[in-house]
Amino acid sequence: MRWLREFRSKWVPVAAAGMVLAGAAAAARAETPPQFVPLGDLQGGAFASFAFGVSGNGQVVVGMGTPSSGSAAFRATSQGMFVVSGGSGNATLSAWGASKDGSIIVGRVLSAAGNGAFRWQLNVGATVLGDLPGGTYDAIAYGVSADGSVVVGQGRSASGTEAFRWTSAGGMVGLGDLFGGIFDSRAWDVSADGTTAVGSAASAEGTVAVRWVGTGAAQSLDYLPGLISPRFSSAQGVNRDGSVIVGYSTSVFGYEAFRWTQFTGMVPLGVIPGYENSYALATSGDGNVIVGYCDSALVQSTAMVWSPAFGIEPLYDRLVAQGVTNLAGWTLLSATGVSSDGRVIVGTGIDPMGQSQAWKVVYPACLADFDGIDGITVTDLFLFLDAWFAQFGQLQQPLPAPLLTADVVRDGVVDVRDLFEFLDKWFDGCGV
Repeated sequence: MRWLREFRSKWVPVAAAGMVLAGAAAAARAETPPQFVPLGDLQGGAFASFAFGVSGNGQVVVGMGTPSSGSAAFRATSQGMFVVSGGSGNATLSAWGASKDGSIIVGRVLSAAGNGAFRWQLNVGATVLGDLPGGTYDAIAYGVSADGSVVVGQGRSASGTEAFRWTSAGGMVGLGDLFGGIFDSRAWDVSADGTTAVGSAASAEGTVAVRWVGTGAAQSLDYLPGLISPRFSSAQGVNRDGSVIVGYSTSVFGYEAFRWTQFTGMVPLGVIPGYENSYALATSGDGNVIVGYCDSALVQSTAMVWSPAFGIEPLYDRLVAQGVTNLAGWTLLSATGVSSDGRVIVGTGIDPMGQSQAWKVVYPACLADFDGIDGITVTDLFLFLDAWFAQFGQLQQPLPAPLLTADVVRDGVVDVRDLFEFLDKWFDGCGV
């Protein structure tokens, strides 16, 4: 490969010096802090809002608010917070998932038949997806693929509570359960590509985290090691292609967040000191930004964030350290969603007035995400090096799409400063 030959011949000799200069530049440079944004509430009723998810592009937050009617699903954008309409004769109760661009939202709706799952589409409105046949009418949709074509959740079939997968072509299909124990399965999320649903199912040992590939049988992800009985685990979130799954399991601590891959199996993420349990609820597209919360019997819960570089941390403490100044009086209770690129985190907290309020955290755009797709990956490194070698020493004019400029410092020329700046950001992960 051309980039590899050039990488070896041109870049390796200056790498050591580059890292020294990049480190010095990073120490001297004031970074742009992330933004903490309270989202408010729907108009009317008692003030309370709860964020349950975020679109893949980070532009749309979904959850539940409290208008005068009691409770309703909301869609929050830069323009404000709006009720997600359930259509004629129906009322949405909560929204749990959104497509990549936020134009499709799924959740729970109250209709004449009872509580059902819904799929809402911008400029189209809500469609009640109904429930599985045979049981009492009671369903909810939790997750949706990036293009909105696959919806997952739980319903009530003749067998009991059962996970489902919905498509426009096949309708709502029950995903079954594991052998042993009572019949009970739930699908909490689906990968962006729609191939993999994750959740939990009952087994002879207890409730266990599972995944479903397509409409195939449930596959157990097992438990973390520990002596607690009965054992319990649940998969809560999945990355873009189903290769990384997050959730929580009984462990030596109590309940502990985990990260699962086919290669590593279930890996514990630890617990923030001073707390007894940790729970992972969502992950970024590359599986390297994980959010959730920690709790204990004696202290209030706290939103947490995990990354390979920094491990598990209180989100509040991280934001303060990164220069956020408008957190006084806030308690961040839980982080429930994260955008595909890891730059937007959403959740719920107690505001300075003592009210439950949804919030979002927005990190500045990261130049190390060179292709602008799903966060910082090794592909960004290869693409940047390819562009840098090809453009080195050139004055940069606007380039025709889809070509990318290696002039990341935007000074009009591609030189070693661009290389050092990019590598500094790439290795640091832009601090997210």
